[in-house]
Amino acid sequence: MTPTLERRVGLTERPATGGDPFGQIALKAEWLRAGALAALFVGLFGLIAVLSAVDVVRGTHPDPQGALVALVTLAVVAGFEVWIARSARRRLTAQAGPSRMLPYVATVLEVGAVVLSTAVDRSTDAIEFEGGIVMLFLLLAFSVVRMRLPMTAFTGVAVAAGYLRLASASYGLDDPRRPWIAVVIVAGSVGLGLMAQAFRRGAARLVAEREAREQLQADLLASVEATQVGIGHELHDSVGSHLTGLSMLARGLVRRVERGGAVERAEAADVADLVDEALRQVRRLSRGLMASEIEPGGLRPALAALVADADRVATASVTFQSEGDGALLAPDSERHLYRIAQEAITNALRHGRPRRVEVTLGIEGPGATLTIADDGDGISMEGPEAGGGLRTMRHRADLVAGDLEVGPGPSGGTRVRVTVPTSATG
Repeated sequence: MTPTLERRVGLTERPATGGDPFGQIALKAEWLRAGALAALFVGLFGLIAVLSAVDVVRGTHPDPQGALVALVTLAVVAGFEVWIARSARRRLTAQAGPSRMLPYVATVLEVGAVVLSTAVDRSTDAIEFEGGIVMLFLLLAFSVVRMRLPMTAFTGVAVAAGYLRLASASYGLDDPRRPWIAVVIVAGSVGLGLMAQAFRRGAARLVAEREAREQLQADLLASVEATQVGIGHELHDSVGSHLTGLSMLARGLVRRVERGGAVERAEAADVADLVDEALRQVRRLSRGLMASEIEPGGLRPALAALVADADRVATASVTFQSEGDGALLAPDSERHLYRIAQEAITNALRHGRPRRVEVTLGIEGPGATLTIADDGDGISMEGPEAGGGLRTMRHRADLVAGDLEVGPGPSGGTRVRVTVPTSATG
């Protein structure tokens, strides 16, 4: 069957993307399954052909036409399984997902082949009733590798119908227990499907968590590199320029002293002012690097200093308000709240072009709430500010059992709100 014919009959392929990490695993299992079943049906074909030929030679074959139907069916299904294996191999190479309808068509043909080769007027002794039942249950067990509940349940219904057909051909339907056995087969298939589905979901969740951790690690590394670059620029552009001016001014004073000239008070004050400004910039940089050294209960003054520094260097107005008792917060909560505020303020000033940024800390009863709101352009969930920075903030909130909300504010802009439990709740 060509790819064009596949599309016409609905046997199209699903891409292996879209959050399904097990599409390729299911395809590999389908490839192995089809290969094994092709070998099985070829073996049955050869066994029935040999035994039927012996019976014909002896003149004891009761129904050669039925045996011929069984042989043709087995040959067709064996060829179909070979095609399925090749198709799965091709889809694996193309990085495509499993087919939508092909497994259902294959199941109907497989069950039909087992039933016809076993129950056509009991025309051959090559396969007894019990052997047919074993093969039907093998088909049901093989369906689990597809890890799909609908597919496994459908296979169970087909196997139950095949069981009833074999029982009718072999012993009749006088035994009232046989319909109940068919119901048990269907129920068992649903149970197998639920197990496969639960395994798939659990494994997918583990894969998603691993990918999230890897992405977070990459984001953290990128954040560290960006911080290093920013510190380098800050040292070069701000601290370096002030130290250069201080050096030039000091050398000028030294030359004047060497010539015996007098040093005026204003010139000495300029030197002191440059030294003070360089110290302020170094302290601001050190607070950004050493936020983990916040003293217990010191979140409020640390946030106040952070906001004051941002207000001094930014074109927007950055304000801070706080209520409640900061001593109720655990040290880990204080450190992560500080870092979240730092990231949110930086994002607002860098991406939002706000006129006003308001930082509010409220600590009362069972929880503490930190809110950073601005009146800027608003956050785009696909923009740079919604990438590693947002994931890092969420990770920090999760580390202290917090809840992070990011979205538009009541009057536009962006609002970041994180709520963490206080030590009074523990």
